[in-house]
Amino acid sequence: MTMTITSSIRHIFNVIQGNESVTLSNEEKIAVLQHIFLFAQILIYTGIVIFQIFKILWVPYPFMFIR
Repeated sequence: MTMTITSSIRHIFNVIQGNESVTLSNEEKIAVLQHIFLFAQILIYTGIVIFQIFKILWVPYPFMFIR
């Protein structure tokens, strides 16, 4: 099932609006869930890394100005 990017995006919007239906096998449903969890993990870990860098960079400065 090869689709171009524009037709696949149009298909996604049609599914969201309810014009087209999607039938997934159990393996495909599991794969979709795995991708969602993987994406959530990536977001969480990048957020933690950015927060750690932000802490390292910005915590000392207010104390330097107070002294």
